[in-house]
Amino acid sequence: MLAVFEKEFKGYFRSAVGSVFIGLFLLVSAGIFVFGYLLNGVVAYTAYLSYLNLVLMITVPILTMKTFSEERRTKTDQLLLTSPVKASEIVLGKYFAAVAVLFITLLLHSLDAIVISFFSINMYFLDVLVAYVGLFLVGCAYIAIGVFVSSTTDNQVISAIITFAVLLVIYIIQWLSTSVTSSVTTGIVTCAVIALGIVVLIYCTTRNKVASVCTAIVCALAIAITALINSDIYAGLLNSMLTWLSLIERFTEYLKGSVSISSLIYLLSLSFVFVYMTVYQVEKRRWVG
Repeated sequence: MLAVFEKEFKGYFRSAVGSVFIGLFLLVSAGIFVFGYLLNGVVAYTAYLSYLNLVLMITVPILTMKTFSEERRTKTDQLLLTSPVKASEIVLGKYFAAVAVLFITLLLHSLDAIVISFFSINMYFLDVLVAYVGLFLVGCAYIAIGVFVSSTTDNQVISAIITFAVLLVIYIIQWLSTSVTSSVTTGIVTCAVIALGIVVLIYCTTRNKVASVCTAIVCALAIAITALINSDIYAGLLNSMLTWLSLIERFTEYLKGSVSISSLIYLLSLSFVFVYMTVYQVEKRRWVG
């Protein structure tokens, strides 16, 4: 894994990708701070950091777009796939290389906070530190998503576009959680969609029609019986689920200076799931070709 990490990390700076990511992130974030806060005489640093999530949405696709796509396009990935290196080591090496670039970027960006702290009495070190930790964890999750998307295509541009689209959907979830009115009917439909997703997942992984049909029947009965016993359970269910799924909501907790164990587990789990899916994707290509 260390060999893959070293190769990928150096590759970010041998090419323009690492420099473009760092430069674009710092440039856009500086523009937001200067024109949105400094020129207006406002120095609300944690509020400013909340906008950096949007900057990550724009820049992370650039960082991850060639993680696997470039090697698939040039067929040089066959060297790794036929080597004795485990798929997990390949994926983790590439993932941690991108995370290291993100860490360096945020470290450089934090110099702003140090300088501003000399001129502002409203900045609290621990609050800012916790906010940066939250931003880093969110960035790690975004990178995991981008690396997975990159492993599914041999086109860098498509990889970047799809990654941005996925991150945009994640952002929209936060908007939907406060905008959608969740009635009993909406809650039942939500449960039905989730049940359908579970059935499809079971069929895709097992190809067992009997197991899929049985699962569908059990889910349908569970939804129907629950609705008959107490339909109020479904009221507000969609809003609660969207709020729970919202990555932005988790990040907001860090901006408030609080470290929630549930949010920490959620962000780490999200990264783990997409890294695991990438390992599966690479392992499948190793055996299927």
